[in-house]
Order: sequence, then C-alpha cells, then structure tokens
Amino acid sequence: MMKWVLIVVGSLIALGVVVVAVGALLPQGHVASRTARFKQSPDVLWQTIADIAASPSWRPDVKSVERLPDRNGHEMWREVGKYGQPMPMETIESIAPRRLVRRIADPKLPFGGTWTFEIAPANGGSTVTITENGEVYNPVFRFISRFIIGQTAESYVLTPRLVGGRIGLHPVWIIFALLAGGALFGFTGVLLAVPAAAIIGVLIRFGLSRYLESPLYKGGKAKTKKTRARKKK
Repeated sequence: MMKWVLIVVGSLIALGVVVVAVGALLPQGHVASRTARFKQSPDVLWQTIADIAASPSWRPDVKSVERLPDRNGHEMWREVGKYGQPMPMETIESIAPRRLVRRIADPKLPFGGTWTFEIAPANGGSTVTITENGEVYNPVFRFISRFIIGQTAESYVLTPRLVGGRIGLHPVWIIFALLAGGALFGFTGVLLAVPAAAIIGVLIRFGLSRYLESPLYKGGKAKTKKTRARKKK
C-alpha cells in the first residue's frame, strides 16, 4: 500500500514540475480573433452587445451582472459566472455602433486581457469580429490553456472556468480530473482527463435524468407522500 502511495505522490510531484516548466516556456500573451455574420443591422447588434444588463441573455457563461460605480468615466460591473465566480469588468473604449473594447479589471487574477468588438455593415446585415488580447500570468494556467483547450475568442474566462463552462463541469472537477489523470497515466492522462471527465459527466446526467423520469423514482416519491399523509392523520 505504501508503495502505491509513494508512486502516486511522486507522479503528482513530477507532473507538477513538468507542467510548471513547460508553462513557463510558453508566451504569456496571445491574440485570437473570430468573425461571424448576422442578419441584424449594426445598430441592433450594438444595442445587444453594449447593454451590460442584457449579457446573461446571450452569454451562457454569465449568470448575473451587478453594475458598479464608474471609474474614470468608464463603465464598471461585476459579472458572475454560471458556477458563481465573480469577474470585475471595465469598458475602456466605446464608439457606437462600430467598436467596443472591454477588459478584466482585476490585476490580482492569474489571467487578464481585453476583448474588442468590431461591427461592420455587410450585405443587408452585419459582421462582428471579436479579438481577444489575452494574458495568462500563471504558468500552470498557460500549460492548460495551450495543450488542453487551446486559445479561443469565444469565451471571456480562461481555464479552468473556460473548460468547465464549455463541457458543463465545475472547475473543481476539471482540476481533479487533471490531477487524477496525471497520477494514473502521466502526461497522456492529463491530455485525456478532460474528455474522459466530460463523457462521465454526460453519462451521469443522462442516467440521473432517466432515473428521475422512471416509475421507480416517481413511485417511490408517491409512496413517501402517502406515508407522510398517514402520519399526519
């Protein structure tokens, strides 16, 4: 038993050293850009994107938004992710209806960056280009961002919140999956940990939903209600 404990501990230490070393060699900053075409006019798209309070209606990773006092004439707000993580944000440039630049307004976080929205008319509709100028200060986060999920301009929050939001898992489970995969199968386990966790999560949610819809669950629930009613009498 002690032998296996030492192997697991040694593997975790070795994995941590490799992750930190590789992450330290990766560039701190990155730039990624995506363009999409919409039928709506630039004015309509601008009203949707610029409206901070409306963010939860079109961004699935945002649960709620809290307006904060302006800073130096800039809009400030705190958005809360679907798992409860708060993120202070700031609008640093706003030229309606063409250009909007926002950034993460917390220098204490292990990541940061700006997102630039550029809207242009195109064939009776509009194109929206989102450019992410991101920085990942923590080497561990840089490693995960580079080798596990890659760079993206489609989400506002980096790993592990980014991965968790995309596959429906809490960030804590993402971290646990990475550690367990590395301890059991080394570097290959790290690469396969997130997909495996996603598959397990889907199977569990599917099984739970089927159980909640089954006569076994509904029948047991009905019996419980009848038993409680009899006790009250």
